Amino acid sequence: MKTLKFVLSITVMLFISSCSKPTYDLGVVVGTLINGTGEEPIMDQLILIHEGEIIDIVNKDKKNNYTFKDFIDAKEKYVIPGLFDMHGHVTMTNRTVDTLNNNFQFFVKYDREAAEWNLRSLLYFGIVTVRETADFLQEGLELKEALNTDQITGPDIFTCGPLIESGTPSFLTMSSVVNTAEEARQEVRKQVNAGVDFIKIYATVPPELARVIIDEAHKNDKRVIGHLGNTTWLEAIQFGIDEIVHPGGWFPEFDNKDSSIVRLKMMHEKGIANDPTLYVIKAFFQQDSIPSSLMDLLPPNMQESWVQESGVIRKTMIPNFNLLELFQKNSDYVKTAYELGVTILAGSDFGNSNTYPGYSLHKELQLLSESGIPNDSLIKIATLTASEWLGVSDKQGTIEKGKRADLIVLNKNPLLDISNTLEIDKVIFKGNQIVRDSLIINY
Repeated sequence: MKTLKFVLSITVMLFISSCSKPTYDLGVVVGTLINGTGEEPIMDQLILIHEGEIIDIVNKDKKNNYTFKDFIDAKEKYVIPGLFDMHGHVTMTNRTVDTLNNNFQFFVKYDREAAEWNLRSLLYFGIVTVRETADFLQEGLELKEALNTDQITGPDIFTCGPLIESGTPSFLTMSSVVNTAEEARQEVRKQVNAGVDFIKIYATVPPELARVIIDEAHKNDKRVIGHLGNTTWLEAIQFGIDEIVHPGGWFPEFDNKDSSIVRLKMMHEKGIANDPTLYVIKAFFQQDSIPSSLMDLLPPNMQESWVQESGVIRKTMIPNFNLLELFQKNSDYVKTAYELGVTILAGSDFGNSNTYPGYSLHKELQLLSESGIPNDSLIKIATLTASEWLGVSDKQGTIEKGKRADLIVLNKNPLLDISNTLEIDKVIFKGNQIVRDSLIINY
């Protein structure tokens, strides 16, 4: 009887002890934690996750102090924050191109199923947030709402509306054309009232209208990004644009080193960001190899449009370019911009041909690394810096206590080689392990 009482008392004590342990939805033991702040990696940590949030990060030796509904042992692996793609086109699912008077004209169609596939593909590759830089207005906002209410699967979206163009538009089905100051102001107000996060100017807009668009957007507390052409970088900087997309190496005003440095210093002083989108240029001209296992999963209509578009562009543009010289100019531009303190953002410009959603951001990071940006800085650029630009760094972008639990578990060290960001073992989004293989196998 005494023996039975002793056994029962021990059992009760063990039960009470286990009940007193805090229980978390997910625990992740991490061999090397790269938290996205740019600080040195932290070794042998335990990340405590509950209800989608990082509750705490402690030494892994404390594991027995807690219980977990789910647990990941990544003690031999590397963990980084979920990534941000700051230049995407989710709704640009089927795009063909023609030439008119030596100018490209793009015809874009929208396919909701393909757009949802784009979103799943992004998440498959650890992209937890995407900044859209041209959308069909209502369709883009509908996708954002569907994501926010968990009707569909994919990363967070920050969206603009249609490109604002002037004269003969380059995107015939996906632009709003303005030719007067009043039209420009009305279009900005229309997009703001619809609920976009920012405004985008395209290359056809002249400086007098670019100034008006920037002014009206700022009056409505919206920022403006620009794919420039008729308006120069210098003019846009002087007008107070918030970001310029694509690399300076494309533009004649960066042919002179002294004048380019002047522009870059002005961008740094005014806090004007740039996402260089190096990879999309390579993908257009050299059709960088995408694994066949991925290409086989691409929606058929996207495959067809990629073949058409890239064929026209290469045929039209390659005879006019020294590609190696162009790539080197863009690489030199990125190196100089980074060294002068310009805010660099990582964006892939997927939606263009041969620019695979999600995969292409990792390739962009590789080209930025080859341009001279250190790998630890690149991880920070693709996480914390992006979240700061979007105004969500208090909630996302780094692996820290109180932040949303968006993590990528890697098999290899991205600080040694940034291409190791593609060595993905697991993706955790909003505190949940993602079943990656289920995301892009079905269209």
